[in-house]
This record gives sequence, C-alpha cells and structure tokens, in this order.
Amino acid sequence: MTWQQPWCIGKICLSVIEVKEFLFGTDKVSHVTAALDDLEDISKSIKVIGQIIALEPSTTKGDFWEWTRDYISVHTTNDQLTCQQYVVEIPSFFIHPLAPSIVDKPPNGSSTDCKRYPTWQLSNVDLQNVLDSLWDSLEPDTDRVVGNAHLLLSIKNPNGLPYHHPTDGTKYFFVTSLPDSLKPQEKHDANDKLTCHFCREVVKLSKMRNHVRGHIMRNLRGAEDAKINAYWKRREKAAEQEQDELQQIGENPCGFCGLDGCLTSLLEKKAGNSIKFTITSNCPYYYERMQYKHWLLLTSFIQPRRVDGSNF
Repeated sequence: MTWQQPWCIGKICLSVIEVKEFLFGTDKVSHVTAALDDLEDISKSIKVIGQIIALEPSTTKGDFWEWTRDYISVHTTNDQLTCQQYVVEIPSFFIHPLAPSIVDKPPNGSSTDCKRYPTWQLSNVDLQNVLDSLWDSLEPDTDRVVGNAHLLLSIKNPNGLPYHHPTDGTKYFFVTSLPDSLKPQEKHDANDKLTCHFCREVVKLSKMRNHVRGHIMRNLRGAEDAKINAYWKRREKAAEQEQDELQQIGENPCGFCGLDGCLTSLLEKKAGNSIKFTITSNCPYYYERMQYKHWLLLTSFIQPRRVDGSNF
C-alpha cells in the first residue's frame, strides 16, 4: 500500500511491486529470497526493495489488469531517470504476495501493442481483496491508524497512482472511506500566524506549543490564566459580540492545539544500530519541524518553576 501525497490528494491506495531483493535488519548484504513467516514478523525488520509496476485494464470492464512493462516513479515524472525515483523500500509487513498469471498476447480485438507481451495479469477481485486485507492491517478503527499510515510509502505522482482506466480516468484500488484522523489537513509553515483557541492571541506555529502549554498547565493546576482573563476584559470593554465562543481546554488536551480529539503518535524506527523517533499527528496545528532531542540534554539544567513563575 502507499500513501498518496501531497495532502491535497490524500489517498491510501494499492501499489503492486516487482520485488528485487530483501534487506534483513542491519545486514549489509541483501537477499533474493525470504520466508513468508519472516516477512510478516515485525521484529525481523525486513525491508523489501523493488519497483512499482504500471498496470492497465486489459478489458473495458477492468476485470483483469496487465503490467505495461513500465514502472511508476515515486515523484512526478520528469527527465531525470534516477534510481531514487523508481526504487522503493517498504517494510515487509506492508507486503502481500500475489500470484499473477502470464499472458502471451493481447485479448481478441484489443489495440494493445503486441511488444508488451508476454506480461503479468492480475484479476480485479484479487487486487481489491489484497487492498482490503492490507487496510485492515492498519487497524483503521483504532487510534493506531495514524502512526501506521505514517509508515506507508509516500508517493508524489498523481499521474501514476491510484491505478486508473486510461480511457475514462476511473480510479481503482484505493480506500474510499478514510477515518477523520487521516483526512487531509491544511499544513502550516513555521512562521504562519495562527489564532489560539483559548485567548485569541495570534502566535507563530513554531511558538504555539509553548503558548498552549501555559494554558494547559494553568488549567490543570486551577491557576488563574491572565491571558484568558485579559481577553474577556478587552471584550467586555469593547462590548464585542463574537459569534464563536472561546474553546475549552480538553480533558486530554493535544500538546499542539490544546483541544481534545487530535491523534499524535511517537514512532520508533531502527536505523542501523541506532533507534530514531519521529512524531506524526493529525492536529491542524502540528509543527513538523519540532526539535525535541536537545531537551534531553537540557533537562538536568532546568530548574523547575511553579505555574505562577516562582521557584519550587
């Protein structure tokens, strides 16, 4: 499966891979075979190396799909035919084996170029069943779907995927009903100015976490929040009648916006002998460039302070 980017497209769809080799954990030598049980074992840390093949329906109904003997680039097609554009690495637990049949000539009455044959053929039913199975493996009915979807291969080539009918453009083999947590959200840059849900102060996205943190901490401690009080005083003084009331801090507030309902996941990735952590979130105020490693180094030097600013 792949995650179709950019966010304005926002589709999770099926891609068929011609497997070239397998990488086992930290091994530097690749393998040309792997046991199915090992591929399904997350702890094995196996990566599948291959190329996404281009498929077209062999009939007008799309009952069967054939490999065009072309490959789909990861990024929008351009003149640079590089290995990085066509070779992909995918965690093995996102792979489902297929058993294509081989056809040696086009269907009767077809105008397809005979030079394309022999080639692989896959049925519509088999492809759809694989998509359904893989989608279920992402646990779409749980909070874990956000982190799981983040691990999918990201494709920035809308002309290649989802697979589509070359005549009428009908798209096939994609998830038709994404949960709200995976629906495309507008992305903001670090310097974009956003409005705080609680005090209406306009804050840069890169500073919003620190700003919201103050509201959350004061709310948890039952302390007076000067910024929220100042907002109400300004409103009363100006006799303003706003259509939208201030939001309430959530019972389990998001660290980016302070509201309930956002899903944020900390993902662990093995990179050689080390482990890297990445954060993914569906929060509209999510700051992708957040740096959190240096806080580990500073923790021992920071003196704890009360919510009101005084020392403990």
